[in-house]
Order: sequence, then structure tokens, then C-alpha cells
Amino acid sequence: MIKQEQAAVIIQSFVRRFLAQRLRSRVMSAVVRIQSTLRGHIVREHIQKLREAVKRVESVYFAKKVGKTVRQEFLRMRFAAITLQSSYRAVKARKLVRELKAAVKIQSAYRCYVARKSYKTLKKAVIIVQSNMKMSILRRKYKKILKSTLVIQARYRAWSVAKQQQHEYKKMKMACITIQS
Repeated sequence: MIKQEQAAVIIQSFVRRFLAQRLRSRVMSAVVRIQSTLRGHIVREHIQKLREAVKRVESVYFAKKVGKTVRQEFLRMRFAAITLQSSYRAVKARKLVRELKAAVKIQSAYRCYVARKSYKTLKKAVIIVQSNMKMSILRRKYKKILKSTLVIQARYRAWSVAKQQQHEYKKMKMACITIQS
């Protein structure tokens, strides 16, 4: 009965863990999709604004200047756009790394919790088994000692009675010898 209850508890804990992991996986994938969509939207808006700014700059400068200055300005704007994109991607990558590290820490803590809980359950089971084994061994020893004690007591009583009877026999024999003499 106890083993069945323990088995049920273990099965329940595994089922709960499985359900929690599945829920967490679904939530994480939903969060990742939402974040990805939002970031894509923000980047598209940012790029659209940059493109519009670049187009405005190009149209103004192309209209006013000809040749080398226009090309230099275009290159400067392009370099600025690349720098901005590079900076944005670096920030985005650092943020992603931080999130991944946090996720790894959470997973590690959860696995540690599950392992600790499993270890405690196993340890309790081992202690119960050891306790039952020790109790069984000690009962056998106690019964053996009790049996030995009863045998010793019975033999001692028999010896004591025999000694007393022998003493009374000698006493009676002496009395008979005294009466006969």
C-alpha cells in the first residue's frame, strides 16, 4: 500500500513536471514569436524612416550640388546608416544573449530543484527500507537472545532445584545415619 502511494506520488510529480515543462515551452515559443514580430515591426519602421530620410537628403543634395559633394554626402549617410544598423544589431544581440543566459539560469535552477526533490524522496525511501531491515534484524536477535535467556533460566532453575534436592538428600542421609548409629 505504501509502495503504491509512493509510486503514485512519484508519477504525479513526473506528470506535473511534464505539464509544467510543456506549458513553459508553449509560453516561451509564444513569447519568442511576439518578440520577433515586434522587433521586426520596429526594425521595419526604423528602416523605413531611415530610407525616407536618406531619400529626402538625397533629393535635396542632388538638387543643390552636383558631382563629388553629393557622392560624399551619400557615402557619409550610408556609413551612418550602416553604423546605426550595426549598433542596433549589437544591442539586439547583447539583449538576446542576456535573455538566453537568464533562460539557462532558470532552467538550471529548475533542474536543480527537481533533482533535489527526487534525491530527497529517494533518500526517504532508502531510510525507510534501512529502518525496516534493521528492525527485522534486531527482532531476530532479540528473539534469539530471549530464547537463549529462557534456556539459561530453565537450566539454572533445574540446576538450583537439583542442588537443593541433593542438599536435602545429604541432610536426610546424615539424619538416617545418625538415627541408625
